[in-house]
Amino acid sequence: MPSIKSVVISCAGIGSRLGLATTKALVEIEGKSVIARQIEALNMVEDIRIVVGYQAGDVINEVRRYRPDAIFVYNHDYFTTKTGASFYLGARHGFDYFEWTGPACIMKSKLKYSSGHVFNMLEPYLPMRGIKIRACDIDTYDDYTRAIEFVRSWEK
Repeated sequence: MPSIKSVVISCAGIGSRLGLATTKALVEIEGKSVIARQIEALNMVEDIRIVVGYQAGDVINEVRRYRPDAIFVYNHDYFTTKTGASFYLGARHGFDYFEWTGPACIMKSKLKYSSGHVFNMLEPYLPMRGIKIRACDIDTYDDYTRAIEFVRSWEK
């Protein structure tokens, strides 16, 4: 029997470097929020855990439109912690393996709380097997404009 994996999507941050006065999860690209695009791409995953903080109510409402069965976890310290804290909080009560939307897959037993970044949590286990994916990160407004072009390229 294959092991069931959980996916943690971190949506707790304020997205301050982006400069759009909204959490990145709610930013729209070609008429659809980033979180909606992530959830659609993960439609075959049984257990999705969304870590919320800033604009939690709005994120929850958006996610429920696409995945009413999603599990929500609060990172009440979202203003002072980074992605590692959200990943740990989202993963601690899930299945044995987690796919972080970074993306990465790691055993829950290897996770320790960190207020830093997820990549810092993964460093002790390097090297790790990898796969190539087409993706882009959105941290700044320039990243956002590149992401719009990236999504438009899918339709070409």
